[in-house]
Amino acid sequence: MRRRPSCRGGVLPWWRTAVRPHWPRVRALLEADIAYRTRQLAEDGIGEVLARLHRSLSWTGNRLVSAELPPGELDLRGGGVTLVPSAFAGRCLLVAGRGAVPPCVIYPARAVGTLWECAGGPGDGLVRLLGRSRAGLLAAVTSPATTTQLAARTGLSPAAVSQHLSVLRDAGLVTGHRYGREVHYAAVDLGRALLGEDPSQPEAHPPPGR
Repeated sequence: MRRRPSCRGGVLPWWRTAVRPHWPRVRALLEADIAYRTRQLAEDGIGEVLARLHRSLSWTGNRLVSAELPPGELDLRGGGVTLVPSAFAGRCLLVAGRGAVPPCVIYPARAVGTLWECAGGPGDGLVRLLGRSRAGLLAAVTSPATTTQLAARTGLSPAAVSQHLSVLRDAGLVTGHRYGREVHYAAVDLGRALLGEDPSQPEAHPPPGR
Protein backbone atom coordinates (compact mmCIF):
# COMPACT_ATOMS: atom_id res chain seq x y z
CA MET A 1 0.00 0.00 0.00
CA ARG A 2 1.35 3.40 -0.96
CA ARG A 3 1.51 6.13 1.62
CA ARG A 4 -0.10 9.40 0.66
CA PRO A 5 2.42 12.22 0.40
CA SER A 6 2.39 14.57 3.36
CA CYS A 7 1.40 18.19 2.79
CA ARG A 8 2.77 19.23 6.17
CA GLY A 9 4.90 22.32 5.64
CA GLY A 10 3.81 22.44 1.97
CA VAL A 11 1.24 24.13 -0.20
CA LEU A 12 -1.95 22.84 1.43
CA PRO A 13 -1.39 24.38 4.90
CA TRP A 14 -0.51 27.70 3.25
CA TRP A 15 -3.68 27.55 1.14
CA ARG A 16 -5.82 26.85 4.19
CA THR A 17 -4.35 29.83 6.03
CA ALA A 18 -3.91 32.42 3.28
CA VAL A 19 -6.47 31.56 0.59
CA ARG A 20 -9.38 29.55 1.99
CA PRO A 21 -10.75 32.38 4.20
CA HIS A 22 -11.07 34.55 1.09
CA TRP A 23 -11.92 31.80 -1.41
CA PRO A 24 -15.69 32.56 -1.73
CA ARG A 25 -14.83 36.10 -2.81
CA VAL A 26 -12.07 34.95 -5.18
CA ARG A 27 -14.29 32.25 -6.67
CA ALA A 28 -17.08 34.76 -7.29
CA LEU A 29 -14.63 36.94 -9.24
CA LEU A 30 -13.46 33.98 -11.34
CA GLU A 31 -17.03 32.83 -12.03
CA ALA A 32 -17.92 36.35 -13.16
CA ASP A 33 -14.99 36.30 -15.59
CA ILE A 34 -16.03 32.92 -17.00
CA ALA A 35 -19.64 34.11 -17.41
CA TYR A 36 -18.43 37.20 -19.26
CA ARG A 37 -16.15 35.22 -21.61
CA THR A 38 -18.89 32.65 -22.27
CA ARG A 39 -21.35 35.32 -23.30
CA GLN A 40 -18.69 37.00 -25.44
CA LEU A 41 -17.99 33.67 -27.14
CA ALA A 42 -21.68 33.12 -27.89
CA GLU A 43 -22.21 36.64 -29.23
CA ASP A 44 -18.92 37.50 -30.96
CA GLY A 45 -16.96 34.26 -31.47
CA ILE A 46 -13.67 32.91 -30.21
CA GLY A 47 -11.58 35.48 -32.11
CA GLU A 48 -13.12 38.30 -30.08
CA VAL A 49 -12.61 36.38 -26.82
CA LEU A 50 -8.93 35.87 -27.53
CA ALA A 51 -8.43 39.41 -28.80
CA ARG A 52 -9.80 40.86 -25.54
CA LEU A 53 -8.47 38.29 -23.12
CA HIS A 54 -5.63 40.52 -21.94
CA ARG A 55 -3.89 43.64 -23.18
CA SER A 56 -0.67 41.67 -23.72
CA LEU A 57 -2.39 39.22 -26.12
CA SER A 58 -3.44 39.74 -29.71
CA TRP A 59 -5.31 37.50 -32.13
CA THR A 60 -3.72 37.74 -35.57
CA GLY A 61 -5.16 35.55 -38.31
CA ASN A 62 -5.35 32.20 -36.61
CA ARG A 63 -2.55 32.83 -34.14
CA LEU A 64 -2.52 33.94 -30.52
CA VAL A 65 0.49 36.21 -30.11
CA SER A 66 2.02 37.60 -26.93
CA ALA A 67 5.44 38.76 -25.82
CA GLU A 68 4.64 37.27 -22.40
CA LEU A 69 4.27 33.71 -23.74
CA PRO A 70 7.31 31.49 -24.43
CA PRO A 71 8.99 32.03 -27.82
CA GLY A 72 8.29 29.63 -30.65
CA GLU A 73 5.09 28.03 -31.83
CA LEU A 74 2.80 25.50 -30.22
CA ASP A 75 0.85 23.38 -32.67
CA LEU A 76 -2.46 22.51 -31.04
CA ARG A 77 -3.22 19.92 -33.75
CA GLY A 78 -6.93 20.48 -33.28
CA GLY A 79 -6.78 19.66 -29.57
CA GLY A 80 -7.74 23.14 -28.42
CA VAL A 81 -6.50 25.21 -25.50
CA THR A 82 -8.01 25.83 -22.08
CA LEU A 83 -8.41 29.41 -20.86
CA VAL A 84 -7.93 29.77 -17.09
CA PRO A 85 -8.64 33.06 -15.27
CA SER A 86 -6.52 33.74 -12.20
CA ALA A 87 -6.86 36.18 -9.33
CA PHE A 88 -3.14 35.89 -8.58
CA ALA A 89 -1.37 35.93 -11.95
CA GLY A 90 0.22 39.24 -12.86
CA ARG A 91 0.75 38.24 -16.49
CA CYS A 92 -0.25 35.56 -18.98
CA LEU A 93 1.30 32.11 -18.64
CA LEU A 94 1.27 29.08 -20.91
CA VAL A 95 1.17 25.62 -19.33
CA ALA A 96 1.97 22.85 -21.79
CA GLY A 97 -0.43 19.94 -21.92
CA ARG A 98 0.44 16.28 -21.51
CA GLY A 99 -1.08 13.42 -23.42
CA ALA A 100 -4.78 14.02 -23.88
CA VAL A 101 -4.70 17.11 -21.64
CA PRO A 102 -4.57 20.26 -23.79
CA PRO A 103 -2.32 23.21 -22.94
CA CYS A 104 -3.81 26.12 -21.04
CA VAL A 105 -3.35 29.87 -21.02
CA ILE A 106 -3.57 31.39 -17.54
CA TYR A 107 -4.50 35.07 -17.59
CA PRO A 108 -5.39 37.74 -14.97
CA ALA A 109 -9.12 37.66 -14.33
CA ARG A 110 -11.28 40.54 -15.47
CA ALA A 111 -11.93 43.21 -12.81
CA VAL A 112 -9.36 41.66 -10.48
CA GLY A 113 -8.66 45.17 -9.20
CA THR A 114 -12.10 45.19 -7.57
CA LEU A 115 -11.42 42.06 -5.51
CA TRP A 116 -10.65 43.93 -2.30
CA GLU A 117 -12.11 47.33 -3.07
CA CYS A 118 -15.05 46.87 -0.68
CA ALA A 119 -12.82 46.00 2.28
CA GLY A 120 -13.12 49.51 3.71
CA GLY A 121 -16.85 49.65 3.08
CA PRO A 122 -18.93 52.64 1.99
CA GLY A 123 -18.81 55.98 3.78
CA ASP A 124 -20.55 56.56 7.10
CA GLY A 125 -23.07 58.92 5.53
CA LEU A 126 -24.17 56.32 3.00
CA VAL A 127 -24.39 53.67 5.73
CA ARG A 128 -26.68 55.94 7.76
CA LEU A 129 -28.80 56.61 4.67
CA LEU A 130 -29.20 53.06 3.35
CA GLY A 131 -28.16 50.82 6.22
CA ARG A 132 -24.91 48.88 6.36
CA SER A 133 -26.05 45.86 4.32
CA ARG A 134 -27.58 47.83 1.46
CA ALA A 135 -24.70 50.31 1.35
CA GLY A 136 -22.26 47.40 1.24
CA LEU A 137 -24.18 45.75 -1.59
CA LEU A 138 -24.24 49.00 -3.57
CA ALA A 139 -20.46 49.23 -3.21
CA ALA A 140 -20.15 45.58 -4.25
CA VAL A 141 -21.96 46.09 -7.57
CA THR A 142 -19.59 48.70 -8.97
CA SER A 143 -18.65 45.66 -11.07
CA PRO A 144 -21.49 43.36 -12.24
CA ALA A 145 -22.32 40.41 -10.00
CA THR A 146 -25.06 37.86 -9.42
CA THR A 147 -26.89 37.31 -6.13
CA THR A 148 -24.83 34.16 -5.52
CA GLN A 149 -21.57 36.04 -6.06
CA LEU A 150 -22.73 38.91 -3.84
CA ALA A 151 -23.71 36.50 -1.08
CA ALA A 152 -20.19 35.02 -1.22
CA ARG A 153 -18.59 38.47 -1.11
CA THR A 154 -20.71 39.96 1.67
CA GLY A 155 -21.54 36.98 3.86
CA LEU A 156 -25.28 37.68 3.55
CA SER A 157 -27.70 34.92 2.61
CA PRO A 158 -28.86 34.83 -1.04
CA ALA A 159 -32.41 35.62 0.12
CA ALA A 160 -31.22 38.70 2.01
CA VAL A 161 -29.15 39.82 -0.98
CA SER A 162 -32.18 39.50 -3.28
CA GLN A 163 -34.36 41.48 -0.87
CA HIS A 164 -31.83 44.31 -0.52
CA LEU A 165 -31.17 44.41 -4.27
CA SER A 166 -34.90 44.72 -4.90
CA VAL A 167 -35.01 47.81 -2.68
CA LEU A 168 -31.91 49.31 -4.34
CA ARG A 169 -33.38 48.64 -7.79
CA ASP A 170 -36.74 50.20 -6.86
CA ALA A 171 -34.82 53.25 -5.63
CA GLY A 172 -33.09 53.58 -9.01
CA LEU A 173 -29.60 52.84 -7.70
CA VAL A 174 -29.05 49.41 -9.26
CA THR A 175 -30.05 47.75 -12.50
CA GLY A 176 -30.14 44.08 -13.51
CA HIS A 177 -29.25 42.44 -16.84
CA ARG A 178 -30.45 38.89 -17.45
CA TYR A 179 -28.08 36.36 -19.00
CA GLY A 180 -29.61 32.89 -19.33
CA ARG A 181 -30.71 31.88 -15.86
CA GLU A 182 -28.58 34.53 -14.15
CA VAL A 183 -29.14 38.23 -13.52
CA HIS A 184 -26.07 40.44 -13.24
CA TYR A 185 -26.60 43.52 -11.07
CA ALA A 186 -24.63 46.76 -11.42
CA ALA A 187 -24.79 50.23 -9.88
CA VAL A 188 -26.20 52.93 -12.19
CA ASP A 189 -24.95 56.53 -12.36
CA LEU A 190 -26.93 57.66 -9.31
CA GLY A 191 -25.64 54.75 -7.26
CA ARG A 192 -22.07 55.41 -8.34
CA ALA A 193 -22.46 59.10 -7.45
CA LEU A 194 -23.60 58.15 -3.93
CA LEU A 195 -20.46 56.04 -3.61
CA GLY A 196 -18.34 59.06 -4.47
CA GLU A 197 -17.53 58.02 -8.04
CA ASP A 198 -17.77 60.34 -11.03
CA PRO A 199 -20.74 59.14 -13.16
CA SER A 200 -19.45 61.15 -16.13
CA GLN A 201 -16.51 58.78 -16.38
CA PRO A 202 -17.03 55.46 -18.23
CA GLU A 203 -17.48 52.36 -16.09
CA ALA A 204 -14.17 50.64 -15.51
CA HIS A 205 -15.89 47.24 -15.67
CA PRO A 206 -19.06 47.37 -17.80
CA PRO A 207 -21.72 44.68 -17.43
CA PRO A 208 -21.26 41.55 -19.55
CA GLY A 209 -22.33 42.02 -23.14
CA ARG A 210 -21.88 45.79 -23.23
